[in-house]
Amino acid sequence: MKDQFQARMLRIHFGEGDKWQGKPLHQAIVAKCMELGMAGASVYRGIEGTGQVPESITPVIGRSRRTRQSC
Repeated sequence: MKDQFQARMLRIHFGEGDKWQGKPLHQAIVAKCMELGMAGASVYRGIEGTGQVPESITPVIGRSRRTRQSC
C-alpha cells in the first residue's frame, strides 16, 4: 500500500496550441504525472476565459476571438 499524504491541487492554464518537445502540452503534463506516480491528473477544455487584460477569449472554429470587456 502506498503512503498517504495530504491532497494538493495544481491548476495550470495554457493554450491549445502550446507544445512541449513537439507534442501537445496537456499530453506531456499528464504523462509526467503518471511517470511520477501521482494519484491523478485531469485535462479540461475551457470554453471562454479572461486573463490579465480585460478581454474575453472565445474559440471561433479552431482559433481564438478576443473581445473587449466593458467594466
